[in-house]
Amino acid sequence: MTKAVSYTRFSSDNQREESIEAQLKAIKEYADKNNITVIREYRDEALTGTTDKRPGFQQMIKDAASGDFSLVLIHKQNRFARNRIESAINKHALKQHGVRVIAVAEDFGQGHHAVLMESVLEGLAEFYSLELAAETMKGLLINADKCLYNGGHVLYGYKINNERKYEIEPEEAKIVKEIFEKVSNGWSYSQIIKDLNERGVQRRGKHWNKNTIHDMLKNERYTGIYIYNETHRKINEKRNNRIKKENSEIVRIPGGMPAVISRELFQRVQTLLKKRVRPKTKKNFYLLTGLIECGSCGAAYVGTNSYWNKKEYLWYECSGKKRRGNCESRGRVKKEVLEKAAVDYIIRQTEEINPEEFTKEYNAFLDTFTEGAADRIKDIKKELKEINLKINRLLDAIETGIDVKERLKIHSERKQALQESLIKAKLERSVHHVTVEQVRALINMFDPRKAETEQEKRTIIHRIIKKIVIKGKDKKAEFYTVWDNSDIVRAASPTPPLSEVLEILKEK
Repeated sequence: MTKAVSYTRFSSDNQREESIEAQLKAIKEYADKNNITVIREYRDEALTGTTDKRPGFQQMIKDAASGDFSLVLIHKQNRFARNRIESAINKHALKQHGVRVIAVAEDFGQGHHAVLMESVLEGLAEFYSLELAAETMKGLLINADKCLYNGGHVLYGYKINNERKYEIEPEEAKIVKEIFEKVSNGWSYSQIIKDLNERGVQRRGKHWNKNTIHDMLKNERYTGIYIYNETHRKINEKRNNRIKKENSEIVRIPGGMPAVISRELFQRVQTLLKKRVRPKTKKNFYLLTGLIECGSCGAAYVGTNSYWNKKEYLWYECSGKKRRGNCESRGRVKKEVLEKAAVDYIIRQTEEINPEEFTKEYNAFLDTFTEGAADRIKDIKKELKEINLKINRLLDAIETGIDVKERLKIHSERKQALQESLIKAKLERSVHHVTVEQVRALINMFDPRKAETEQEKRTIIHRIIKKIVIKGKDKKAEFYTVWDNSDIVRAASPTPPLSEVLEILKEK
Protein backbone atom coordinates (compact mmCIF):
# COMPACT_ATOMS: atom_id res chain seq x y z
CA MET A 1 0.00 0.00 0.00
CA THR A 2 1.28 3.46 -0.90
CA LYS A 3 2.24 5.62 2.08
CA ALA A 4 1.38 9.31 2.08
CA VAL A 5 1.15 12.37 4.31
CA SER A 6 -1.47 15.09 4.18
CA TYR A 7 -0.91 18.83 4.18
CA THR A 8 -3.67 21.28 4.97
CA ARG A 9 -3.70 25.05 5.36
CA PHE A 10 -6.28 27.63 6.40
CA SER A 11 -5.51 31.34 6.09
CA SER A 12 -7.28 33.95 8.17
CA ASP A 13 -7.48 36.46 5.30
CA ASN A 14 -10.26 34.63 3.48
CA GLN A 15 -12.94 33.00 5.64
CA ARG A 16 -14.72 31.56 2.63
CA GLU A 17 -11.93 29.01 2.08
CA GLU A 18 -12.52 25.39 3.04
CA SER A 19 -11.74 24.60 6.68
CA ILE A 20 -8.95 22.21 7.52
CA GLU A 21 -11.54 19.61 8.57
CA ALA A 22 -13.20 19.77 5.16
CA GLN A 23 -9.81 19.46 3.46
CA LEU A 24 -8.94 16.42 5.58
CA LYS A 25 -12.27 14.79 4.77
CA ALA A 26 -11.66 15.14 1.02
CA ILE A 27 -8.12 13.81 1.41
CA LYS A 28 -9.32 10.79 3.43
CA GLU A 29 -11.95 9.93 0.84
CA TYR A 30 -9.36 10.08 -1.94
CA ALA A 31 -6.87 7.98 0.06
CA ASP A 32 -9.47 5.29 0.85
CA LYS A 33 -10.56 5.14 -2.78
CA ASN A 34 -7.00 4.76 -4.08
CA ASN A 35 -5.62 2.34 -1.47
CA ILE A 36 -3.34 4.97 0.10
CA THR A 37 -2.36 5.03 3.77
CA VAL A 38 -1.95 8.49 5.33
CA ILE A 39 0.74 8.03 7.98
CA ARG A 40 1.09 11.64 9.11
CA GLU A 41 -0.67 15.03 9.00
CA TYR A 42 0.92 18.43 8.55
CA ARG A 43 -1.08 21.61 8.94
CA ASP A 44 -0.73 25.40 9.11
CA GLU A 45 -3.60 27.43 10.53
CA ALA A 46 -4.15 31.17 9.97
CA LEU A 47 -1.08 31.34 7.74
CA THR A 48 -0.94 32.77 4.23
CA GLY A 49 -0.01 30.70 1.20
CA THR A 50 1.84 33.55 -0.48
CA THR A 51 5.05 32.32 1.17
CA ASP A 52 6.43 28.85 1.94
CA LYS A 53 7.83 30.02 5.32
CA ARG A 54 5.20 28.00 7.23
CA PRO A 55 6.28 25.68 10.09
CA GLY A 56 4.12 22.70 9.13
CA PHE A 57 5.02 23.04 5.47
CA GLN A 58 8.77 23.31 6.12
CA GLN A 59 8.69 20.29 8.44
CA MET A 60 6.98 18.27 5.70
CA ILE A 61 9.67 19.25 3.17
CA LYS A 62 12.37 18.27 5.68
CA ASP A 63 10.75 14.93 6.56
CA ALA A 64 10.50 13.94 2.88
CA ALA A 65 14.19 13.03 3.00
CA SER A 66 13.41 10.19 5.43
CA GLY A 67 11.84 8.05 2.70
CA ASP A 68 8.82 7.23 4.93
CA PHE A 69 6.30 8.40 2.34
CA SER A 70 6.05 8.79 -1.44
CA LEU A 71 2.99 11.08 -1.72
CA VAL A 72 1.82 14.39 -0.30
CA LEU A 73 -1.96 14.76 -0.47
CA ILE A 74 -3.44 18.27 -0.53
CA HIS A 75 -6.98 19.45 -1.20
CA LYS A 76 -6.29 21.92 -4.01
CA GLN A 77 -3.17 23.27 -5.64
CA ASN A 78 -3.51 26.64 -3.91
CA ARG A 79 -3.28 24.91 -0.51
CA PHE A 80 0.30 23.98 -1.41
CA ALA A 81 1.23 27.48 -2.61
CA ARG A 82 -0.34 30.50 -4.28
CA ASN A 83 2.87 31.44 -6.00
CA ARG A 84 3.56 29.34 -9.14
CA ILE A 85 7.33 29.65 -8.78
CA GLU A 86 7.28 28.75 -5.08
CA SER A 87 5.09 25.75 -5.90
CA ALA A 88 7.43 24.58 -8.66
CA ILE A 89 10.52 24.90 -6.46
CA ASN A 90 9.05 22.95 -3.55
CA LYS A 91 7.58 20.23 -5.75
CA HIS A 92 10.97 19.89 -7.37
CA ALA A 93 12.58 19.57 -3.91
CA LEU A 94 10.11 16.82 -2.92
CA LYS A 95 10.71 15.03 -6.20
CA GLN A 96 14.41 14.69 -5.40
CA HIS A 97 13.30 12.39 -2.56
CA GLY A 98 10.83 10.44 -4.72
CA VAL A 99 7.79 12.26 -3.32
CA ARG A 100 4.92 13.43 -5.54
CA VAL A 101 2.18 15.97 -4.74
CA ILE A 102 -1.47 15.19 -5.54
CA ALA A 103 -4.28 17.73 -5.22
CA VAL A 104 -7.23 15.42 -4.54
CA ALA A 105 -9.82 17.89 -5.84
CA GLU A 106 -7.75 18.70 -8.92
CA ASP A 107 -5.93 15.43 -9.56
CA PHE A 108 -4.50 15.12 -13.03
CA GLY A 109 -3.44 11.56 -12.23
CA GLN A 110 -0.26 10.02 -13.52
CA GLY A 111 -1.16 10.14 -17.19
CA HIS A 112 0.54 11.82 -20.10
CA HIS A 113 -0.91 15.24 -19.23
CA ALA A 114 0.44 15.13 -15.68
CA VAL A 115 3.91 14.17 -16.88
CA LEU A 116 4.00 17.06 -19.34
CA MET A 117 2.71 19.47 -16.72
CA GLU A 118 5.41 18.43 -14.26
CA SER A 119 8.01 18.97 -16.96
CA VAL A 120 6.92 22.59 -17.31
CA LEU A 121 7.02 23.06 -13.53
CA GLU A 122 10.49 21.54 -13.35
CA GLY A 123 11.59 23.96 -16.03
CA LEU A 124 10.26 26.86 -13.96
CA ALA A 125 12.00 25.62 -10.82
CA GLU A 126 15.31 25.19 -12.60
CA PHE A 127 14.89 28.56 -14.32
CA TYR A 128 14.40 30.26 -10.95
CA SER A 129 17.41 28.43 -9.49
CA LEU A 130 19.56 29.56 -12.39
CA GLU A 131 18.40 33.16 -12.01
CA LEU A 132 19.23 33.09 -8.31
CA ALA A 133 22.57 31.40 -9.02
CA ALA A 134 23.38 34.07 -11.61
CA GLU A 135 22.84 36.81 -9.03
CA THR A 136 25.06 34.98 -6.56
CA MET A 137 27.71 34.40 -9.24
CA LYS A 138 28.03 38.15 -9.83
CA GLY A 139 29.39 38.63 -6.31
CA LEU A 140 31.64 35.59 -6.56
CA LEU A 141 33.16 36.84 -9.82
CA ILE A 142 33.93 40.19 -8.17
CA ASN A 143 35.78 38.26 -5.44
CA ALA A 144 37.58 36.22 -8.09
CA ASP A 145 38.85 39.38 -9.80
CA LYS A 146 40.49 40.19 -6.45
CA CYS A 147 41.92 36.63 -6.21
CA LEU A 148 39.92 35.96 -3.03
CA TYR A 149 38.89 32.58 -1.64
CA ASN A 150 35.29 31.91 -2.73
CA GLY A 151 34.41 29.08 -0.38
CA GLY A 152 34.48 25.32 -0.75
CA HIS A 153 37.44 22.95 -0.65
CA VAL A 154 40.81 24.58 0.02
CA LEU A 155 43.42 23.17 -2.35
CA TYR A 156 45.95 20.88 -0.69
CA GLY A 157 49.17 22.83 -0.14
CA TYR A 158 47.39 26.08 0.68
CA LYS A 159 45.57 27.82 3.53
CA ILE A 160 43.37 30.93 3.70
CA ASN A 161 44.42 34.00 5.69
CA ASN A 162 42.21 36.56 7.45
CA GLU A 163 41.96 38.62 4.27
CA ARG A 164 40.58 35.55 2.40
CA LYS A 165 43.76 35.30 0.33
CA TYR A 166 45.63 32.09 -0.47
CA GLU A 167 48.84 31.35 1.43
CA ILE A 168 51.18 28.37 1.20
CA GLU A 169 50.82 25.69 3.87
CA PRO A 170 54.50 24.71 4.26
CA GLU A 171 54.20 21.02 5.19
CA GLU A 172 51.57 20.27 2.55
CA ALA A 173 53.36 22.30 -0.12
CA LYS A 174 56.47 20.25 0.55
CA ILE A 175 54.56 17.03 -0.27
CA VAL A 176 53.05 18.60 -3.41
CA LYS A 177 56.48 19.59 -4.74
CA GLU A 178 57.86 16.16 -3.87
CA ILE A 179 55.08 14.41 -5.87
CA PHE A 180 55.69 16.58 -8.93
CA GLU A 181 59.44 15.96 -8.79
CA LYS A 182 59.03 12.19 -8.39
CA VAL A 183 56.70 11.96 -11.41
CA SER A 184 59.19 14.08 -13.34
CA ASN A 185 61.85 11.50 -12.43
CA GLY A 186 59.76 8.57 -13.66
CA TRP A 187 57.90 7.40 -10.53
CA SER A 188 54.50 5.79 -11.08
CA TYR A 189 51.36 6.69 -9.12
CA SER A 190 51.49 3.32 -7.33
CA GLN A 191 55.09 3.85 -6.24
CA ILE A 192 54.29 7.31 -4.89
CA ILE A 193 51.22 6.07 -2.98
CA LYS A 194 53.19 3.18 -1.46
CA ASP A 195 55.99 5.53 -0.40
CA LEU A 196 53.62 8.05 1.19
CA ASN A 197 51.72 5.32 3.04
CA GLU A 198 54.90 3.72 4.38
CA ARG A 199 55.99 7.12 5.72
CA GLY A 200 52.56 7.70 7.27
CA VAL A 201 51.89 10.80 5.14
CA GLN A 202 48.17 11.38 4.74
CA ARG A 203 46.16 13.96 2.82
CA ARG A 204 44.37 15.85 5.62
CA GLY A 205 43.46 12.61 7.34
CA LYS A 206 42.67 10.71 4.13
CA HIS A 207 44.64 8.11 2.21
CA TRP A 208 46.11 8.91 -1.17
CA ASN A 209 44.76 7.40 -4.39
CA LYS A 210 45.58 7.58 -8.10
CA ASN A 211 42.79 10.04 -8.93
CA THR A 212 43.93 12.43 -6.19
CA ILE A 213 47.51 12.44 -7.47
CA HIS A 214 46.41 12.78 -11.10
CA ASP A 215 44.17 15.75 -10.30
CA MET A 216 47.03 17.38 -8.37
CA LEU A 217 49.44 16.95 -11.28
CA LYS A 218 46.96 18.55 -13.71
CA ASN A 219 46.21 21.57 -11.49
CA GLU A 220 47.81 24.76 -12.80
CA ARG A 221 47.07 26.60 -9.56
CA TYR A 222 50.26 25.14 -8.12
CA THR A 223 52.19 27.37 -10.57
CA GLY A 224 50.61 30.49 -9.02
CA ILE A 225 47.66 30.93 -11.41
CA TYR A 226 44.42 31.86 -9.62
CA ILE A 227 41.57 29.98 -11.35
CA TYR A 228 37.85 30.26 -10.66
CA ASN A 229 34.66 28.97 -12.33
CA GLU A 230 36.66 26.35 -14.22
CA THR A 231 34.28 23.39 -14.07
CA HIS A 232 30.56 22.67 -14.03
CA ARG A 233 29.20 22.02 -10.56
CA LYS A 234 26.54 19.63 -11.85
CA ILE A 235 25.91 17.75 -15.06
CA ASN A 236 22.42 16.20 -15.42
CA GLU A 237 21.75 16.86 -11.73
CA LYS A 238 24.94 15.06 -10.69
CA ARG A 239 28.06 16.64 -9.28
CA ASN A 240 30.90 16.73 -11.77
CA ASN A 241 34.13 18.66 -11.31
CA ARG A 242 35.98 17.25 -14.30
CA ILE A 243 34.14 18.76 -17.26
CA LYS A 244 35.58 22.21 -17.92
CA LYS A 245 33.65 25.28 -19.04
CA GLU A 246 34.45 27.44 -22.05
CA ASN A 247 37.62 29.51 -21.64
CA SER A 248 35.57 32.72 -21.83
CA GLU A 249 33.76 31.75 -18.60
CA ILE A 250 36.88 30.88 -16.60
CA VAL A 251 38.69 33.46 -14.45
CA ARG A 252 42.48 32.98 -14.81
CA ILE A 253 44.89 35.40 -13.12
CA PRO A 254 48.63 34.56 -13.33
CA GLY A 255 50.38 35.41 -10.07
CA GLY A 256 47.04 35.57 -8.26
CA MET A 257 48.22 33.08 -5.62
CA PRO A 258 51.66 31.96 -4.40
CA ALA A 259 53.37 29.28 -6.52
CA VAL A 260 54.30 25.92 -5.01
CA ILE A 261 56.20 24.66 -8.07
CA SER A 262 57.84 26.25 -11.09
CA ARG A 263 56.14 26.50 -14.46
CA GLU A 264 58.98 24.49 -15.98
CA LEU A 265 58.42 21.55 -13.61
CA PHE A 266 54.68 21.62 -14.29
CA GLN A 267 55.24 21.50 -18.08
CA ARG A 268 57.71 18.60 -17.79
CA VAL A 269 55.14 16.62 -15.84
CA GLN A 270 52.38 17.38 -18.40
CA THR A 271 54.62 16.08 -21.20
CA LEU A 272 55.22 12.83 -19.31
CA LEU A 273 51.51 12.39 -18.52
CA LYS A 274 50.61 12.70 -22.21
CA LYS A 275 53.03 9.87 -23.02
CA ARG A 276 51.35 7.65 -20.41
CA VAL A 277 47.84 8.06 -21.80
CA ARG A 278 46.52 4.88 -23.38
CA PRO A 279 44.52 5.15 -26.61
CA LYS A 280 40.78 5.06 -25.91
CA THR A 281 38.84 2.07 -27.15
CA LYS A 282 35.35 2.45 -28.52
CA LYS A 283 32.63 1.91 -25.93
CA ASN A 284 29.21 0.65 -26.86
CA PHE A 285 26.36 2.87 -25.66
CA TYR A 286 23.35 1.10 -24.14
CA LEU A 287 20.21 3.24 -23.96
CA LEU A 288 18.34 1.09 -21.43
CA THR A 289 21.03 0.46 -18.81
CA GLY A 290 19.50 0.50 -15.32
CA LEU A 291 15.92 -0.05 -16.50
CA ILE A 292 15.74 -3.78 -17.30
CA GLU A 293 14.88 -6.50 -14.80
CA CYS A 294 14.69 -10.27 -15.30
CA GLY A 295 11.18 -11.61 -14.75
CA SER A 296 12.56 -14.99 -13.66
CA CYS A 297 15.26 -14.21 -11.08
CA GLY A 298 14.84 -10.46 -10.52
CA ALA A 299 18.42 -9.62 -11.48
CA ALA A 300 19.28 -6.61 -13.65
CA TYR A 301 19.99 -6.93 -17.34
CA VAL A 302 23.36 -5.46 -18.33
CA GLY A 303 24.86 -4.50 -21.68
CA THR A 304 27.28 -7.04 -23.14
CA ASN A 305 28.74 -8.11 -26.46
CA SER A 306 29.90 -11.21 -28.32
CA TYR A 307 31.80 -11.99 -31.50
CA TRP A 308 31.06 -14.44 -34.31
CA ASN A 309 33.03 -14.61 -37.54
CA LYS A 310 34.81 -11.37 -36.60
CA LYS A 311 31.50 -9.53 -36.25
CA GLU A 312 30.40 -7.92 -32.99
CA TYR A 313 26.89 -8.54 -31.63
CA LEU A 314 25.38 -6.42 -28.84
CA TRP A 315 22.98 -7.74 -26.20
CA TYR A 316 21.24 -7.04 -22.93
CA GLU A 317 21.90 -10.04 -20.71
CA CYS A 318 20.54 -11.20 -17.33
CA SER A 319 23.34 -10.65 -14.80
CA GLY A 320 21.98 -13.54 -12.69
CA LYS A 321 22.47 -15.98 -15.55
CA LYS A 322 25.75 -14.44 -16.68
CA ARG A 323 27.50 -14.34 -13.30
CA ARG A 324 25.80 -16.99 -11.21
CA GLY A 325 24.11 -19.23 -13.77
CA ASN A 326 21.06 -19.57 -11.52
CA CYS A 327 18.41 -18.14 -13.87
CA GLU A 328 15.97 -20.24 -15.90
CA SER A 329 15.39 -17.57 -18.55
CA ARG A 330 17.14 -17.55 -21.92
CA GLY A 331 18.96 -14.54 -20.54
CA ARG A 332 19.72 -12.49 -23.67
CA VAL A 333 17.89 -9.92 -25.78
CA LYS A 334 19.32 -8.21 -28.84
CA LYS A 335 20.22 -4.60 -28.08
CA GLU A 336 18.72 -3.14 -31.26
CA VAL A 337 15.48 -5.13 -30.87
CA LEU A 338 14.79 -4.07 -27.28
CA GLU A 339 15.81 -0.44 -27.81
CA LYS A 340 13.58 -0.15 -30.87
CA ALA A 341 10.69 -1.64 -28.86
CA ALA A 342 11.24 0.98 -26.12
CA VAL A 343 11.33 3.86 -28.60
CA ASP A 344 8.22 2.59 -30.41
CA TYR A 345 6.41 2.24 -27.07
CA ILE A 346 7.11 5.87 -26.14
CA ILE A 347 6.02 7.10 -29.56
CA ARG A 348 2.70 5.23 -29.29
CA GLN A 349 2.10 6.67 -25.82
CA THR A 350 2.84 10.29 -26.73
CA GLU A 351 0.78 10.11 -29.91
CA GLU A 352 -2.25 9.52 -27.68
CA ILE A 353 -1.85 12.95 -26.07
CA ASN A 354 -4.41 15.50 -27.21
CA PRO A 355 -2.64 18.91 -27.38
CA GLU A 356 -5.90 20.87 -27.27
CA GLU A 357 -7.12 19.03 -24.18
CA PHE A 358 -3.78 19.35 -22.42
CA THR A 359 -3.59 23.08 -23.17
CA LYS A 360 -7.01 23.61 -21.64
CA GLU A 361 -6.16 21.63 -18.49
CA TYR A 362 -2.76 23.24 -18.01
CA ASN A 363 -4.06 26.78 -18.37
CA ALA A 364 -6.83 25.96 -15.90
CA PHE A 365 -4.13 24.73 -13.53
CA LEU A 366 -2.30 28.08 -13.80
CA ASP A 367 -5.53 29.91 -12.99
CA THR A 368 -5.79 28.12 -9.63
CA PHE A 369 -3.00 30.35 -8.35
CA THR A 370 -3.69 33.87 -7.21
CA GLU A 371 -2.57 36.51 -9.64
CA GLY A 372 -1.35 39.92 -8.55
CA ALA A 373 2.37 39.54 -9.15
CA ALA A 374 2.54 43.16 -10.36
CA ASP A 375 1.13 44.42 -7.06
CA ARG A 376 3.60 42.26 -5.11
CA ILE A 377 6.51 43.66 -7.16
CA LYS A 378 5.35 47.20 -6.37
CA ASP A 379 5.09 46.45 -2.62
CA ILE A 380 8.48 44.70 -2.53
CA LYS A 381 10.22 47.57 -4.33
CA LYS A 382 8.65 50.06 -1.92
CA GLU A 383 9.91 48.12 1.11
CA LEU A 384 13.33 47.66 -0.50
CA LYS A 385 13.62 51.41 -0.90
CA GLU A 386 12.76 51.90 2.79
CA ILE A 387 15.23 49.21 3.87
CA ASN A 388 18.02 50.80 1.82
CA LEU A 389 17.36 54.15 3.49
CA LYS A 390 17.52 52.53 6.94
CA ILE A 391 20.75 50.73 6.05
CA ASN A 392 22.36 53.97 4.82
CA ARG A 393 21.37 55.76 8.05
CA LEU A 394 22.85 52.94 10.13
CA LEU A 395 26.08 53.08 8.14
CA ASP A 396 26.27 56.82 8.83
CA ALA A 397 25.71 56.10 12.52
CA ILE A 398 28.54 53.56 12.56
CA GLU A 399 30.91 56.21 11.17
CA THR A 400 30.09 58.43 14.15
CA GLY A 401 30.95 55.60 16.56
CA ILE A 402 27.45 54.35 17.42
CA ASP A 403 27.16 50.55 17.74
CA VAL A 404 24.21 49.52 15.57
CA LYS A 405 25.69 46.38 14.07
CA GLU A 406 22.84 44.11 15.23
CA ARG A 407 20.18 46.33 13.66
CA LEU A 408 22.25 46.54 10.49
CA LYS A 409 22.43 42.74 10.37
CA ILE A 410 18.62 42.43 10.68
CA HIS A 411 17.97 44.98 7.92
CA SER A 412 20.58 43.37 5.63
CA GLU A 413 18.98 39.95 6.03
CA ARG A 414 15.56 41.45 5.30
CA LYS A 415 16.98 43.13 2.19
CA GLN A 416 18.33 39.82 0.94
CA ALA A 417 14.95 38.12 1.51
CA LEU A 418 13.16 40.94 -0.34
CA GLN A 419 15.54 40.69 -3.30
CA GLU A 420 14.84 36.98 -3.52
CA SER A 421 11.08 37.59 -3.35
CA LEU A 422 11.39 40.18 -6.09
CA ILE A 423 13.01 37.65 -8.43
CA LYS A 424 10.22 35.16 -7.71
CA ALA A 425 7.49 37.73 -8.34
CA LYS A 426 9.09 38.86 -11.60
CA LEU A 427 9.37 35.27 -12.76
CA GLU A 428 5.75 34.60 -11.84
CA ARG A 429 4.59 37.61 -13.82
CA SER A 430 6.65 36.49 -16.83
CA VAL A 431 4.89 33.11 -17.08
CA HIS A 432 1.96 33.17 -19.49
CA HIS A 433 -0.68 30.70 -20.51
CA VAL A 434 0.60 28.21 -23.04
CA THR A 435 -0.78 27.80 -26.53
CA VAL A 436 -1.58 24.61 -28.40
CA GLU A 437 1.48 25.19 -30.60
CA GLN A 438 3.72 25.46 -27.54
CA VAL A 439 2.28 22.23 -26.14
CA ARG A 440 2.94 20.46 -29.42
CA ALA A 441 6.54 21.63 -29.21
CA LEU A 442 6.75 20.31 -25.65
CA ILE A 443 5.38 16.92 -26.72
CA ASN A 444 8.08 16.77 -29.38
CA MET A 445 10.64 16.79 -26.57
CA PHE A 446 9.38 13.35 -25.62
CA ASP A 447 10.10 11.92 -29.07
CA PRO A 448 13.35 9.90 -28.92
CA ARG A 449 13.66 10.16 -32.70
CA LYS A 450 14.25 13.92 -32.36
CA ALA A 451 17.28 13.50 -30.06
CA GLU A 452 20.53 14.75 -31.57
CA THR A 453 22.78 12.46 -29.50
CA GLU A 454 22.52 9.01 -27.96
CA GLN A 455 22.78 10.58 -24.50
CA GLU A 456 19.78 12.83 -25.23
CA LYS A 457 17.82 9.82 -26.48
CA ARG A 458 18.73 7.91 -23.31
CA THR A 459 17.53 10.83 -21.15
CA ILE A 460 14.15 10.91 -22.92
CA ILE A 461 13.68 7.15 -22.55
CA HIS A 462 14.57 7.20 -18.85
CA ARG A 463 12.22 10.17 -18.38
CA ILE A 464 9.21 8.10 -19.37
CA ILE A 465 10.10 4.41 -18.90
CA LYS A 466 10.93 3.58 -15.30
CA LYS A 467 11.20 -0.21 -15.60
CA ILE A 468 11.28 -2.98 -18.22
CA VAL A 469 10.65 -6.58 -17.17
CA ILE A 470 11.76 -9.41 -19.49
CA LYS A 471 9.48 -12.42 -18.98
CA GLY A 472 9.40 -15.99 -20.24
CA LYS A 473 11.47 -17.85 -22.79
CA ASP A 474 9.86 -15.80 -25.55
CA LYS A 475 11.53 -12.79 -23.86
CA LYS A 476 8.39 -10.65 -23.80
CA ALA A 477 9.12 -7.11 -22.60
CA GLU A 478 6.69 -5.38 -20.24
CA PHE A 479 7.11 -1.62 -19.94
CA TYR A 480 6.31 0.35 -16.77
CA THR A 481 6.13 4.12 -17.20
CA VAL A 482 5.77 7.20 -15.03
CA TRP A 483 2.02 7.22 -15.64
CA ASP A 484 1.40 3.62 -14.61
CA ASN A 485 -0.66 3.18 -11.45
CA SER A 486 1.92 0.92 -9.84
CA ASP A 487 3.89 0.84 -6.60
CA ILE A 488 7.14 0.51 -8.52
CA VAL A 489 6.60 3.88 -10.14
CA ARG A 490 8.01 6.91 -8.39
CA ALA A 491 8.15 10.58 -9.29
CA ALA A 492 9.58 11.35 -12.68
CA SER A 493 13.21 12.39 -13.02
CA PRO A 494 14.23 15.61 -14.81
CA THR A 495 13.82 15.53 -18.57
CA PRO A 496 13.87 17.92 -21.39
CA PRO A 497 16.83 20.25 -21.79
CA LEU A 498 16.06 23.43 -19.85
CA SER A 499 16.88 25.59 -22.85
CA GLU A 500 14.07 23.97 -24.83
CA VAL A 501 11.55 24.35 -22.00
CA LEU A 502 12.42 28.02 -21.57
CA GLU A 503 12.26 28.59 -25.31
CA ILE A 504 8.63 27.52 -25.17
CA LEU A 505 7.77 29.40 -21.99
CA LYS A 506 9.25 32.73 -23.03
CA GLU A 507 7.19 32.94 -26.21
CA LYS A 508 4.44 35.48 -25.77
